[in-house]
Amino acid sequence: MVAPLETIPIEIYEQGIARLDDYLTGCSYSQNRKNSLIHGATEFQLFLYCNGLCFSIEIADAWLEFRHPFWTRQEFYSSHRAVHLVHEFLMGKQITPSFLHRDRRKYHIHENLERYLLDYIDDRKHECLKPSSISMIHSSCCRFLRFTESLGIRDISRLTPRIVKDFNLQDPHSTIEGKQAYNSRIRDFLYYLATKNLVPMSLYLALPTMAARKEGIVTVMTSEQQAAIESQLSSSQTTNLAKRDNAVVALGCELGIRGIDIVALQFSHIDWEMEVLRFRQSKTGVWITVPFTTKVGNALYTYITEARPESASPYIFLSSKAPHRNMGSSICRDGIDRIMKKSKLPPVTGFHITRKTFASRILMAGTPFSTISDLLGHSDNTTLKVYLASHEPEIRQCAMALKGIEYRGGLL
Repeated sequence: MVAPLETIPIEIYEQGIARLDDYLTGCSYSQNRKNSLIHGATEFQLFLYCNGLCFSIEIADAWLEFRHPFWTRQEFYSSHRAVHLVHEFLMGKQITPSFLHRDRRKYHIHENLERYLLDYIDDRKHECLKPSSISMIHSSCCRFLRFTESLGIRDISRLTPRIVKDFNLQDPHSTIEGKQAYNSRIRDFLYYLATKNLVPMSLYLALPTMAARKEGIVTVMTSEQQAAIESQLSSSQTTNLAKRDNAVVALGCELGIRGIDIVALQFSHIDWEMEVLRFRQSKTGVWITVPFTTKVGNALYTYITEARPESASPYIFLSSKAPHRNMGSSICRDGIDRIMKKSKLPPVTGFHITRKTFASRILMAGTPFSTISDLLGHSDNTTLKVYLASHEPEIRQCAMALKGIEYRGGLL
């Protein structure tokens, strides 16, 4: 390891490139991806040689900024990542395969306002919130603080109910639910500021959060779409991608598991002997036990033994390209879309439709509400009432007879 220095001899930088090459090989990066990264690092090395310079991260950033207009987006990020990876190696720092140096912040606000937000974010992190929840809080509060900054206000103590109301009137959202979600987080932030005696205690009340509850008829897959999935699951697949699609779609259609829970499944969650899955739901944090069918078991086993990349990762579903990491829930939507496209059927509205279709199907089969709630991991039966709207036999039982209602001629 090299001690941190302002400049590093170019020979040492060259050794860092060699270490980067070995590291990428050890992480099972594809040859194309590895070549792309190494090319960016060696191109900067050539620049240093031609100009008789030593390596420093300041020179590297200046060079990257100068070259940025001449590269594609991907070329810039590959070179940026490669040079910074070499620097991390030379500084003796720990890196991960997903390491990437770039500012991902969507919002930039004045430091006088940002420091209060960062203190609030740190406070909320102690509640063990998920990164996605923290990101939502940050995004919501930044929208509000950017609005106040646009008014020339950089002192948090100058916030007034009028400013809060004006923000609410101009803040655009496509749905009432979306606006309510953002407003509730901003209210929590304003209340936090009040507890620190930075704003009046009643300021958060200037921002409404109530919206009319919306309920609609549940959308489920058509009989043609369900038949296409049944045909796909019943046939043998030759590609690794198709085998993965079979596994995730089977879990959604046959067990009603959410996409976010499917991609979070680990080997420890499968009890092959008892033929059940035991896992904690990402949405509710509640552990549930779900028995799986032979069809689901076969699809999972086929993917694990024939299509899953070799890896020590505890997660079942991994990316096919190195480094093999657990994947996002988008693979579930992509999988069912490929099945619909293959069958020349219109795409579904989202992977969650598999959960709705599963609930509606077992409801029509006469399954008790309590059993359906257990299978879906619901805390009570209230949320299941909406599925009655798709159950025609149950709807017919709600019709009132006209016997005993007297009328005299004309139209009723």
